[in-house]
Amino acid sequence: MKNYDSHAKLAHSIEPLSEEEKQKMEKRRKNISKTIEGVVEAIKADEEIMGLSA
Repeated sequence: MKNYDSHAKLAHSIEPLSEEEKQKMEKRRKNISKTIEGVVEAIKADEEIMGLSA
């Protein structure tokens, strides 16, 4: 999320965001985090990807 956060800070420094835009960005950030967590868990659960099967 570091890259996303730096872009958000840059965008905010260029033009102040409305409260609605801030809420939209926060919602997107949370959705992205959930998606990443889901992918990580799916990979961890897949024995072939994790190299646990022979």
